[in-house]
Amino acid sequence: MGHLWFIIASFVALTTLTQNVEALVESLPMPSTLLDCFGYKTEVVNVTEIPAQNINAFCIDSFLRLTYKSRFHYNVTDEAMKWVHSLLRGIASKHERHKRQAISPVRRFRNEVRMLTPAQWNQFTGSVNRLKNDQSIPPNRYDALALLHQGIAEASAHGGSNFLGWHAIYLLV
Repeated sequence: MGHLWFIIASFVALTTLTQNVEALVESLPMPSTLLDCFGYKTEVVNVTEIPAQNINAFCIDSFLRLTYKSRFHYNVTDEAMKWVHSLLRGIASKHERHKRQAISPVRRFRNEVRMLTPAQWNQFTGSVNRLKNDQSIPPNRYDALALLHQGIAEASAHGGSNFLGWHAIYLLV
């Protein structure tokens, strides 16, 4: 009986506290670069040929690339952004469209870190240490990637529909 009384009292308290909650919701205009991209893509492309989500992803990714300097980035330097863009270009060139019969897909497996063999663990930690020690990109290559993730992913990919796609590419980098 005491447990039921606690639940009822909690419900009454919560409903009393939430009666005075107010919020201002207002629409914001779509940025002109996004509006132009969507307009151009929907005029030029037939959605039966290219799915609408691909057009959406293309326009949003283009917008994020064009406007990255105007958003908060946890001190990601221009050199780091150029380096990451060069990595992305390398990935894109390896994954261009080919006839399905002409290329066999590369299968990637995510290994649980606790299940790595000693040799795999040494290879992983050696790679991380090489990135940490390479200071050709300030502060170092590992931290540049971490800061990029912290700045961009937290602001756009985390909690959004682009979570899996963004992280799939991030892991390839």
